[in-house]
Amino acid sequence: MLKLPGYYKNSAVMNALLDALQIELNLCDTNEADTSNQFFVNSATGTLTLHENDVGLSVDTALSNAIRRTRIISRLRGVGTTTKEQIKNVALSFDNGIVDVVENYADYSITIKFVSTIGRPPNVEDFQKAVESIKPAHLAVVYVFLYNTCLMVKGFTALEIKAKTCYELLNEDL
Repeated sequence: MLKLPGYYKNSAVMNALLDALQIELNLCDTNEADTSNQFFVNSATGTLTLHENDVGLSVDTALSNAIRRTRIISRLRGVGTTTKEQIKNVALSFDNGIVDVVENYADYSITIKFVSTIGRPPNVEDFQKAVESIKPAHLAVVYVFLYNTCLMVKGFTALEIKAKTCYELLNEDL
């Protein structure tokens, strides 16, 4: 609240000046909030390229901001010695990324089973790249996806089954 002499109250020049100043102050507030958001991956937009460069990712502006953020977060979570918990943590940065991880010492592999979705989760290729970048080189990775089985479809009538595509029968929650 400005404290100005009373004779400015009806001044068209002063009111126009104050209106212009208010617009600029509002713009400063907006810019300050946006600048603050750019420091954090979860809210960044214009600085995603800088975040990708910081963690050593290739920049692909054709991807959506959400996918770019998940790639950055998974890279940040994937630092250090690889453990089951670390792989689970990296998976959580992706959509439908709840996984079980089983270490198979005898055959030098790990099995990653997606348990939060039926079918292949979206952006699974980026998740596989993230796992590949953090796992020890001598370990193979086996990915297991959940699909509907014949027993799950058993309760449906022929008309209900006929109304769905094979993809829907395999991949959708029935």
